[in-house]
Amino acid sequence: MCGNPAANEPTLTGVLVSLAPDGNIVGSATQKASLFASGRAATNRFPAIRKTGGVVNTAFDVRKTFKGSFLATIALIAGSALASSKGSLDLQHPTSIAGKQLASGSYTVRWEGTGDQVELKVYHGKAVVASTSARVVKTDTPQRYDSAVTMKNGDGSLSLAQIRFAGKSFALEISNDGGGSGSAGAAR
Repeated sequence: MCGNPAANEPTLTGVLVSLAPDGNIVGSATQKASLFASGRAATNRFPAIRKTGGVVNTAFDVRKTFKGSFLATIALIAGSALASSKGSLDLQHPTSIAGKQLASGSYTVRWEGTGDQVELKVYHGKAVVASTSARVVKTDTPQRYDSAVTMKNGDGSLSLAQIRFAGKSFALEISNDGGGSGSAGAAR
């Protein structure tokens, strides 16, 4: 240890940092300063945004903060729009979709498009087990539960007629052109 107490302090060579009366941090690169000489510079919690002339502004840039918030909101809206083209389907009984017989169980449905013509795909896990065209129809009120509406065919089997989604004010109406005998075809 040296006899000089200032010699034992850690020093920051080449930079002198001080706090100006207007709240800005001012630095000088030509002097030697002690880290403990001014505690204000070491405890600054705000990120510095550098301006010209060697002055560092400690205030947040409101425009950049607003821009970041706006972009995050847009990303959330886009994500929720993509999520609306996916739903779940629980079949209580073996049911025919577009001429393919599906066992009872849980499935995921995805569709692309809006309005009269959407392409509907039914997934069991990651595998597509059926695909058909469907139509988006508006419902009067949001549905309370996910549900599958089936119709009984002439031979007693079931065909999927509509898929309704919890919390949504629309349903997917299945076009049953893909084979299978419907009740209209059996009533001659």
